[in-house]
This record gives sequence, C-alpha cells and structure tokens, in this order.
Amino acid sequence: MKKRLFTTAIGLCLCLIVHAQNDLDAIRYSFKEVGGNARTQSMGGAIGALGSDISVMGINPAGLGLSRKSEFSMSLGFYNIKTDAEYINGLNTEQEFNFNIPNIGFKLTTINMSKGKPVEDGWSSFTFGMNVNRTNNFNSNSYYGGDNKENSITDFFTQYNSASGTHPLDYNNESEPLRYLAYNSYLVDYDETNDVFSSSILSPNTDVTQIGSISKRGNTNEYNIAFGANHSNKIYLGMGFNLQSVNHSMKKSFTEINNGQDSIRDMSSLEYTHNITTSGIGAGLNLGIIFRPVNYLRFGVSYQSPKVLHLKDKFDFGLKSEFDLNAVDPYTNVPKENFSGEEKDFEYTYKVITPSRITGSLALQYKKRGMLTADIEMVDYTTTRMEKKESADPGFALENRTLKDNYRKAMNYRIGGELNSGMYRFRAGYSYQASPYKDNAIAFNEKLARKSVSFGIGLADKDYNLDIGYTISKWADYSSPYSVEGQETYFVTNNRKAGLLQVTLGLNI
Repeated sequence: MKKRLFTTAIGLCLCLIVHAQNDLDAIRYSFKEVGGNARTQSMGGAIGALGSDISVMGINPAGLGLSRKSEFSMSLGFYNIKTDAEYINGLNTEQEFNFNIPNIGFKLTTINMSKGKPVEDGWSSFTFGMNVNRTNNFNSNSYYGGDNKENSITDFFTQYNSASGTHPLDYNNESEPLRYLAYNSYLVDYDETNDVFSSSILSPNTDVTQIGSISKRGNTNEYNIAFGANHSNKIYLGMGFNLQSVNHSMKKSFTEINNGQDSIRDMSSLEYTHNITTSGIGAGLNLGIIFRPVNYLRFGVSYQSPKVLHLKDKFDFGLKSEFDLNAVDPYTNVPKENFSGEEKDFEYTYKVITPSRITGSLALQYKKRGMLTADIEMVDYTTTRMEKKESADPGFALENRTLKDNYRKAMNYRIGGELNSGMYRFRAGYSYQASPYKDNAIAFNEKLARKSVSFGIGLADKDYNLDIGYTISKWADYSSPYSVEGQETYFVTNNRKAGLLQVTLGLNI
C-alpha cells in the first residue's frame, strides 16, 4: 500500500534507518494510556471524578479524598495484539501474547473523629496511597513483504553515502557505521574518477522482493505516591509525585532479493538489521481538585506536569550481502565477495520533555445504584522537546522544529458507567485517544487515533472486591523501511487490534 506523508516525515524515514533518536521517539514516550485496575479499564479509564479507587492516583489524586477505607489491590493482565501489515502488494498477519502485572497498590485512610462520630464540617479524612500503573505496552510483531519495481534499498545506501563528503577509504566505522558497512559490503560502488556513487544493482529496471520484520518489546510504568484530603465532604484536594520508567526495545530486519535479469552479474540478495534498546526514567507532579455541590454530582480538574525523561539508547547495525557468481565492481573490475558485518555497542544519552496534561471530569451518581463518568483530557504535543545531554552533541533542532510544526493539541475522551445490583457490579466504557498530528500534516490522521471499547463485571463484599474487565482497542501506525529522494516511498501499514483481559483482587485492610 502506498501512503504519502508530509515532507518532513519523508526526511525522517532516512533518520529512522540511520539514527536512533527522532521526534517519533519523543512522541512514543509522551503517549500515555490511563492504566489502572480492572474496574478502571472496564469504565474506559473515565475515573477522574470517580474517586476512592486506587487507580485514580494516576489521573486526579484528589479522588483519594473520597476514600472511606484502607485497601490493597493487585491486578493480572493478559494482553494479545494482532497486526495486519500491508506493504506494496503484500498482506501478512502476526500476533503477540503478553502476561503482566499492570497495576498494584494500596491506600491508607484516616477518618477524623469528634465525640465518637466522623467529622462532617472541616477536614473529614486524609488518605495516603502508592501504586504502579502500566501506561504503555509496546509488545508487538509486524511482518511484511512485497515486490518493489520502483527502487531498492541500495538506492538509499547510494544517496546516503553520496552525502557523506568523505572518501570511502576514510570511512570510520564508529562515526559512520552504516556508510562503512554499505561500502565494504559492495552494495554501493564508487567511481573514483568522477567521484560518483552508484547502486550495486546493474539492471536498468528494478525488480526486487522485499521482506521485513519489526519486533517490539517493553513498556512504560508510572510509580505514584499521592495524598488526598476531604474537606466537609464537599471539596477534595490531592497532590501526587510520580516516576515514569521507560523500557523499550525494537529489532528490525529487512531482506531484499534481486529478481533482475539472470544475464547480469550483480547483487543477489542482502539483509539489513538494526536493533535498539531504550531505557530511562523521569519524574513529575499530579495536582487535582474535586468539587461535590450535591451528593449525586462531582466535578474534577487535574494537572499532570511535564516529565523530563533521561534516556539512554543502545543500538547496533548489521549488513549481509550476496552476489551472483562472477560479479565484479564495474569501475575496478575487482570480483565482489559475499559480506557479513556488524557494528555494535553504540550508545547515546539524551532527554525528552513530555507534555503536560489537563483533565476535566464529571461524575453522576444515583444513590447506590450506579454512576456515569466522563473525562476530557488535553495534551499539547507541540510542547514536547528533545535535548542533548552533552555539550558536544549537535542537538535536536530539526526534531524540535518538527514537533512544533507538525504536531498539535490533542483532545482525548473517556466515558464509562457502572450499574450496581447487590454485591454485583456491571460496567462498560469507551475511550478515544486522538492522533498527535495536525489534520493537514498527514493524510491518514484519523486512522492513527486509538479507539477502545471495554466492559466488565465485579463482586464487592465488605472484606474484598473481585473485578474482571476486558478492553478491545484498534488503531494503525505507519513506517517506511527506507526512502529515496525523488522516488516513490512505500509505507508499511500496521493495522493493530489488541485485547486486554484484566483481573483485580482488592482487600480491605
């Protein structure tokens, strides 16, 4: 499938195959799911004004002020993701299953008493809580393939080496690892007389079969410490401190088979690999307030501050090439030999400043029979920034300009409901996570939005609660193995469908 992105994104496809850090990394670690226990997931994550629930620490810590009891809870998650990958004329399906602990935490509530009765006028109660929420699950597999009659990845290598300004014999495998590999694997030929690079494919008409895979693993977690207070059962205040951990790895493999004329002795096949692992941590604050003018109505507002993520990338490159028998360099007549090489153990440290989040919440409660909840969240992705860690680094001027020009303020929506019948709870919800791109910056913007439908059941007793929730999410993402200036760019369309089954056990303590 052919897709046309905005001009800057085409340029970034070149960065994706060469460098480890770009604006897509910044957005990846700025994106955040609500996370939380089975009840939260079942209600679409719309818990900003719900209160009491341990998961609320990640959205509006003022919800802790509504707590009337101490509790410990733990969740088990079973995550399955299916990816339909389209590339040129090919369609392939891959699945990935993951077991994890998406949420664990506790809260300790103290009720103020006066003359043996709870205080109703003044500070009524205080709650301290800690929890861990999984806010991103990166696990996925994508396998794609198709026949390309427009260009070859060797054309990319040729353009990339041409832009070096360095004689091929002077390539440094530390500062220019990919140029070094492309030249020494004979995939790029060099005419020293005319100072011109050319592709190792000599056929006048390109005809190659391209096969690739992308395997992602890892997650982001939030570690929350929060405090909530209740004033006269009308105003609830909360403040929290949180740490975000990043653990992400990606393995890319790209194979190309030359289907050109048998009479031409040139490249037979190649395999390019690129592996990258990112780890890091950052910190931020959560502030919130909930106002309950009457018993059945609650309004909430919360602010999640930006986080400064200190990240380290470890990456490597690999390149293999095979040639037809009797293939020679067209400029030197030197026979071409099969090649296999790797350049490993590259590291780079940098910072990503994630955007802040402002959430407005509403909850309607009908006695003890049930409730309806809704959240609207604003995230300004244009404020996302990347910064160098060392003074000798060139910085991220291009990436930050891209973040400013092509991303936007996004509005996310979450709605949920709960119906109570004795000990039993029945829940459903929906959430919409908007694309971070501007509408005029990308042709298929709406397909990048993540839409989720959820439902669940629960059992509540005076000593414990048991909840089960299931969430189905759909979205798409796009990537390009490479891009050649002035020629058609083919994109891999990854249509994702994920299911999360979550079970939470809560114990009153």
